[in-house]
Amino acid sequence: NIDNNTYKGRDSNKNRTSKYIIDALGGPETLKDKEVLDLACASGAILFEVRNFIKKGTGADVDDKKLNVGKDIISEHNIENISLHNIRLEQFLVKENKQKYDCIFLLNIIHHLHKPREALDLVAEISNNLICIEAPKEGFYNPYPRDEKLPTPSMALSIADIDAHLSSRGFKLVNKIKSENQENFMGPEGDYERYV
Repeated sequence: NIDNNTYKGRDSNKNRTSKYIIDALGGPETLKDKEVLDLACASGAILFEVRNFIKKGTGADVDDKKLNVGKDIISEHNIENISLHNIRLEQFLVKENKQKYDCIFLLNIIHHLHKPREALDLVAEISNNLICIEAPKEGFYNPYPRDEKLPTPSMALSIADIDAHLSSRGFKLVNKIKSENQENFMGPEGDYERYV
């Protein structure tokens, strides 16, 4: 919801909003005057949710259709503190490796990445403070069609693997919650628990 306008995306039949992610952080006030990066941001819903609190929001995604929805919203509502970029998150992280962010979101994407550990390392390098990851409890690899020809990663990352990896980089787990939106990721019959 932006300025009394409601926007729904391709998954609008699902009851998934960005509120539970923001609540897991302690509310939007937690991001007051912060520079925020959302990797695999789709149309930028998380950034729009906190736009009135953050200093600057940057989103990166390869889906130009979703990004164009977000760019249209930015233009229509004259939102000056959010920018969206059409680029793979791995390329964005390499290209933007000098920029630091106070909070980085990696939501529902880690199991799609061909090299998740390398992505986590790049994220750790540019994070000033907080990384918010939404991932399956048990690791699995579900490549996007564009990546299906790549070799399967030697090990998919579970929540425990992600925690151990980021702990080795000096990060400390401060909050772990079971997502109430789990059925929206894998369908109501899904066997996977997802954690934020």
